[in-house]
Amino acid sequence: MRKIFLIIVSAFLLSSCASKQEKKTFIEYKGFALGNPFMIEYDQTAGDLNAEIGKLFKAIEKAVWLKDSSSFLSRFNAKDSTGTVNQHFINLVDLSRKVYESTGGAFDPTIYPLVDFWKEDPKKFYYPEKVDSSSIDSLLKFVGYGKFYHKGISFLPGPEVILNFDQIYDGYMVDKVAELFNSYNISNYRIEVAGKIRAKGMNVDGKKWMLGIDQPTDNLKSRKLLAITTLDDNAFATSGTYRKYFSKGEMRLPYTIDPITGYPVHHTLISVSVFASTCAEADAYSSAFMVMGPEKTKIFLNAHPEIQAYLISTNYKGEWITFISSGLKAELEIVKGENPI
Repeated sequence: MRKIFLIIVSAFLLSSCASKQEKKTFIEYKGFALGNPFMIEYDQTAGDLNAEIGKLFKAIEKAVWLKDSSSFLSRFNAKDSTGTVNQHFINLVDLSRKVYESTGGAFDPTIYPLVDFWKEDPKKFYYPEKVDSSSIDSLLKFVGYGKFYHKGISFLPGPEVILNFDQIYDGYMVDKVAELFNSYNISNYRIEVAGKIRAKGMNVDGKKWMLGIDQPTDNLKSRKLLAITTLDDNAFATSGTYRKYFSKGEMRLPYTIDPITGYPVHHTLISVSVFASTCAEADAYSSAFMVMGPEKTKIFLNAHPEIQAYLISTNYKGEWITFISSGLKAELEIVKGENPI
């Protein structure tokens, strides 16, 4: 009887150990990169890579962070043509050009003189028609991604053109970490920088990575999910005045500047969530769609099935209106709550 008992106990222990071995141990890394919070989870099959991730973020910071006066982008904007061109800078220039051209200029890293002008007095958004058009015209001379050029690895800043990649570098950082993980054959990870996310495989509980899309609100303590989905080897980014927008009559309007006209947009798209193969693209296209508005974005999505999006707009009655691109509908689970949209 004792032998039988020992065999049973041994079998139980072996089974228990096997179960524990099957559950992967994950490494968690939190912090700030280029001024924004990041949260990274990855299985430890390749060991602790936090130091490498930190070095990667520092390299990108030295390339394109404007708060660092010695970064390559800061020197570029200061018309300093000395030094070696940074590869991260080249990558962001090329990707920005791709999105700029495909969206007809809706995504434009040279827009920041206009952004600075309008944010000086938010009241301008309520009555843009009262803004002196000559002020806008003077700024538009320095806005337009086509106003500077590059040949090979030689970049020349255009006159008075200022580049700023903050509408894309969060997603770019996410992609570079994903590339690092993939080079180590890490199969399970989730990378988030400032709400831009890329995930692959399973979480620590062996389940797919879940993602929720919130209802826009100006109440920072409130959250209501509209839909949930999973991420697996793809990326997600949200743009828009998701928790900050202004009301004019019954309409809710975004604080978004059109780089082509120089004025605030005239549509009611409040938020757009984009799914793409890379996080930098999701980041950039979500910003572009906020300029394009719901109707132009729908046309774009029909022509580009590789990009999927969830749009949240309002109508003239102040009601929320949602649009889900065709390829995304089957992947989303709509959350039905007390006040569903």
